[in-house]
Amino acid sequence: MSIIALQLASYAVLADGVTTNRLQVNVTGDVTGNPESGLLVTLSADAALSFSETHLTTDESGAATATFTSTQPGTYPVTATLADGTTVTGAVAFLAVPDAANIEPTAQVPTQAATNVLTSGVKDLVGSLRAGIEDLEKVIDTVSAVGLLPVEELEALGKKLFAGLLQKFQ
Repeated sequence: MSIIALQLASYAVLADGVTTNRLQVNVTGDVTGNPESGLLVTLSADAALSFSETHLTTDESGAATATFTSTQPGTYPVTATLADGTTVTGAVAFLAVPDAANIEPTAQVPTQAATNVLTSGVKDLVGSLRAGIEDLEKVIDTVSAVGLLPVEELEALGKKLFAGLLQKFQ
């Protein structure tokens, strides 16, 4: 049996349907540790993910690569399976895209008793209201739980990403 390892280009990207993440599948021999080339790798994931291709073949270095996008924020499992049944599952995360501010005033006559309500939030590309910072916290918890990065590094990356998003929409 072979050993499969998954490697992501980014731990979390925007769920805008445009920003891609890259998944590299590395396959080595179980005893030798040498790369195994020419093996068929099949990727499977939640329907929220859109892959460039799902049937890959490892190259001479034992690697096979695919890109993917999503319009749905969240953390999703991705599974790589070899023809001999060997599988490995990892997690990929997509963050909600901040929606431009949209104020919809109520049709009330201005009086001292009238109250207008202003709400704000983050919507994904299909218009579902998302709690962006909560999504970010879920990503940090998930990636930390599988040991990809220490929590401190994840929080720093998340803050940098969120600050960049805020600047983009100001």
